Amino acid sequence: DGATKASRWSRVAMMASGAVALGVVATHARSGVLSGPAEASLGLPVKVEEVVPHADQYKGPVFIHIPKNGGTSIELLAAYNGVRLGMCAATDPGNFEFEFGYKTIPGFNCNVWHRPPLPPAFRSNDGKEEYGVIADSFCMSRNPFDRLASQYRYKSSVDKNEAPPTCESFSDFVDEHLEKMENNALLACLKRGVVSPAECQYHIRARLTRENKLSLDEIDDASSYGAEDCHFLPQTMYTRACETVFALEEYDASVAPFLEKALSLPPGTAASAEAESKKRAAAELGAEPSDAQKALEYLTTGDPAARAARAKADEAKAKAGTDGALSAAWAQHLDAKDRAAEDAEDAEEPKRHSSASSGGHHSSSSSSAHHSSASSGAHHSSSSSGGHHS
Repeated sequence: DGATKASRWSRVAMMASGAVALGVVATHARSGVLSGPAEASLGLPVKVEEVVPHADQYKGPVFIHIPKNGGTSIELLAAYNGVRLGMCAATDPGNFEFEFGYKTIPGFNCNVWHRPPLPPAFRSNDGKEEYGVIADSFCMSRNPFDRLASQYRYKSSVDKNEAPPTCESFSDFVDEHLEKMENNALLACLKRGVVSPAECQYHIRARLTRENKLSLDEIDDASSYGAEDCHFLPQTMYTRACETVFALEEYDASVAPFLEKALSLPPGTAASAEAESKKRAAAELGAEPSDAQKALEYLTTGDPAARAARAKADEAKAKAGTDGALSAAWAQHLDAKDRAAEDAEDAEEPKRHSSASSGGHHSSSSSSAHHSSASSGAHHSSSSSGGHHS
């Protein structure tokens, strides 16, 4: 009847107007302009603010941490300046904060910042799968032996009974872990390169599951690796995905300037402790930094090219009235080295004269111009009977 139709149309109109109203409310909520008691009565927040995650943190370059290569120092330096790199970019030992980390090769169960990065894959023009590098990434390589020695020194400092500070124990330690790596299925798959790094663990698990000879826990162990927190992994597993590879041995010359630029730090902020100690010593010398630097290099390396710089630094030190780094003890040490070099040169002198003569011998008359007991400073005396040098 008419009343029923009116009631039905009234309900439809109310539903339509309600839908429009809710749509308007939702639109305003997304744009963050809601306020007032009406919104609160709907159970919506009075003020909606758009939150930008990590707004107070700067996303610097991507640091690929190769274990035992000084990476922790770089991560802490960056963290002190509001930049999250490496371990400071992780939410826990197994995960990176997405915006600050990178994908890693599946199967490694060491700390996430020690895991090898997963190289970005792409298709070449001929359809082959190729691997690139992580954009804006950097890492530090190191002399392989120094890296191994550093790992063992750390273990020995923690427990000398487990890792005695002897060459024999160090050799056994290295052999043990190299054998583990050679027998690891995951590392073998990655080395062969038959399948992509992202699929190696999957293929190993699938094969072992089909063979049905191992338990699930044994399959997990066989398809993963994490010994010594991945400190033994070859550095090439990291550098192949790294855009800029530095050498730890050239830290002050190349890495420190790079970090100061990338992290917007004042010059000298990223310098190593060794560089800082040299600067302090230079200041104590009272000489120009460049001259004092060369003098200190002479003290530590014996470089003859720095003798003039040492003399100049000594002079400046004397004027300043301070002992500085070039103390009297150092001067005596250097003088002793000079005397030893002179003695060695004197010892070679008879051999040179002997080879220069026709018969290999010198008579007392013919050699007197070069070697007389009076003129040789008691280094060479001539024999009247045989004409040989005694």
